Amino acid sequence: MTDTYCDKLADIKEAELNTTSTVYGTAVEISCNPGYYLEGGSSSVVLVCQDDLQWSRNISHCLAVECRSPPSVVHSTQRGSSVTLFSNVTYECDGDYRHEDGYTSKTITCQTDGEWSQVSMSCGHSRCPPVPEVLNANPDTRLSLLQTTVNYTCYDGFIVPDESQHKTARCNGRIWNVESSDDGCNAIVCLDIIQVDGKIVDSLNVHPGAEVNISCHESAILSTKRSHMIVRCLENGKWNQGIPDCIEKSRSKPVIEPVEARGSDLIGIVAGLSIGLLCLFIIVIDASAIAGDCKKLQNNICGMHN
Repeated sequence: MTDTYCDKLADIKEAELNTTSTVYGTAVEISCNPGYYLEGGSSSVVLVCQDDLQWSRNISHCLAVECRSPPSVVHSTQRGSSVTLFSNVTYECDGDYRHEDGYTSKTITCQTDGEWSQVSMSCGHSRCPPVPEVLNANPDTRLSLLQTTVNYTCYDGFIVPDESQHKTARCNGRIWNVESSDDGCNAIVCLDIIQVDGKIVDSLNVHPGAEVNISCHESAILSTKRSHMIVRCLENGKWNQGIPDCIEKSRSKPVIEPVEARGSDLIGIVAGLSIGLLCLFIIVIDASAIAGDCKKLQNNICGMHN
């Protein structure tokens, strides 16, 4: 006895078959893909190849799931109205109104279970508490609507810890993302000059514009080889030049400082040297008489400048 067969099943869109066999007595399960269903509402069906070599039921396609009408949201503009599977509907709040999470726009999607991704929505005048105060800074607005961003500018002479002059706060979900007192602007100061290794300062002022005279104890000298040095605190909290160290004089190389001579002293020295050279020349040529006179002349000139 030979096998008998039913006709091959036609392709069914958005469906899967558990077997492709068409032999008499075969049971074939047809399952619709997620988001689709058969007429009558079920998602799958079993077909049997019968004695008359006909399938027990005719199935041509799976139907797409549809959602109910999208919800209405007051104080908003609805964009889109399709209820088919994976359709999107967007709600944009009017004016200063916001969704509960603070955003002006929200989109919902028709899901495979025939339900919208979100059905409870509203646009309202939701607000955060009053704009928080930031220590030593001014806000650029006092509005406290959701998603409002407030920019703070530090007072003159103050700066935030990251060395900038500005900071921001944002109203998210009815709360602000900054604390009112723990996260403010600090006074700009230069690093304190540590009085170690014999260092002496005439002032402990470390605010911008302050000038500090740095020197050393008698047994030490600045590493710059100077007796003292004046540094100034800049507006950015930095000293205008590096802070020198004090080193013991015994460890430093001696500094030979030039001696300033008066003009009259220089004239006497030059004249004395000139006369001396002349007399030496005369001595060499054995002119003893003239040499004596030169000696007297030299003594007279040197005496005038002593």
